[in-house]
Amino acid sequence: MTVYYGSTGTQYQSDGRTARKGGGGTFSRTTDDPTVGVKIWHDRKAAPHEADRCRCLMRWVPKPANTMLPIDIVSEVPGGPPVGCAVPVAEGENLGVILNPAARTAANIILSQRDLIGIAANTAEGMDGNHAVGLEEWDVNLGNRIVGSRRVNGRYPVYGIDTDSRAFRAMVGGGLVNFDCHVGQSEFLPPEVSGKDLRSVRRGKPSDVFGLAILVWMLLKQGSHPFAWRHLKGGAVPALDQIIRDGGWPFSPQKPLPADVTPVDVGVRFRDLPPTIQSLFTRAFRDGHSDPSKRPSAREWADALTAWERQTSRAAADARAYLSALWRLIGGRAGLGAVARVAALFKRPSKKALPPVAPRRGKRRLRLRVPALLLVLAAVTGGTIYGVKYIAPFRGSPDAAAPSKPVAPAGQKGSRPLPPDDLFDGVPLWDELHREVNAERRKMP
Repeated sequence: MTVYYGSTGTQYQSDGRTARKGGGGTFSRTTDDPTVGVKIWHDRKAAPHEADRCRCLMRWVPKPANTMLPIDIVSEVPGGPPVGCAVPVAEGENLGVILNPAARTAANIILSQRDLIGIAANTAEGMDGNHAVGLEEWDVNLGNRIVGSRRVNGRYPVYGIDTDSRAFRAMVGGGLVNFDCHVGQSEFLPPEVSGKDLRSVRRGKPSDVFGLAILVWMLLKQGSHPFAWRHLKGGAVPALDQIIRDGGWPFSPQKPLPADVTPVDVGVRFRDLPPTIQSLFTRAFRDGHSDPSKRPSAREWADALTAWERQTSRAAADARAYLSALWRLIGGRAGLGAVARVAALFKRPSKKALPPVAPRRGKRRLRLRVPALLLVLAAVTGGTIYGVKYIAPFRGSPDAAAPSKPVAPAGQKGSRPLPPDDLFDGVPLWDELHREVNAERRKMP
């Protein structure tokens, strides 16, 4: 158990288990208040500068919606040097889980295409809200956003986390200070920044909207990266950051791609996207490669995605989502192949003559067909039941004498006349009428 002390004397007890780790620090939850967590910075030398950043964010006005800004500065001893900050906790799953169909299935999350469009729109809304109040992100990635588990106004909310690294300008100690972000993931960095030292280059809104376009693409395309492509003949593929620097967006590259290359086009195919969405992607990845100012803003993405969401039927999207989840549950094509192989066992044999098959070498093994085996078992079971129920009552004791052959009663067609005494003995005793008649006839003189 670790105790951190806030600037106002508040104590934050942490169990020491890291819930999330990023480039700037490690995050853990507090045990006394589950709605608050503590982030401890990696670079203790830069802690005073980061503390000034957090103090500015704590009193930032207006506060953007659904953005978890810091609420306190923490230290290891009361009144000691700052080592981190306290931040509110957002409940849900990060984008890395939401945009991956396999991860969603493992987490028991079912999302329709309309839901994913709404999540992409809320992601763009959140970035636009930050830009509107002067906050820039710079470090766009899958881990700094949490998607809520319940819809709000028809959409799943998206919360911005890891906000203590937001980039902005503010007055500190009577002077204007630039608070920059010096971390980032290479697969989300724009071409003008990719491959450079992030501590020596300043980014801005064009860098943010480039990363936003990648996030939107991955949400709509089952987690695939927009710059991902593969060789049909198994050739080597460059790293994603190299493809981004070269402008190798496979749907409209800046220069011809290598031969036998095809894009990774999964989910909603690019040609099936609305023309407005196609145009925004083209501006972000092709036109914005050499001119960052041509990239669409977060507001443009939010408006276009909202319009597409309204055109999508929720009932149809939900039905496709549940069918897709069922498809993955049975194993997709592999599961369907297993069902087909089982069904083939019960298929009637073809009447057409089959071509001769070359004999196979090896040991001879008895091969039993499932239908034939089932028929044999059914015949044996049925015969046993019939024998027990119907045959056993008619089987006499082996010690009993063999019954005499009955004589046909008098009066039947084809019988010979018999004396009265013989009639009594000859008539079967199970015939009650004949027994009474013969008894009367015996009394006669």
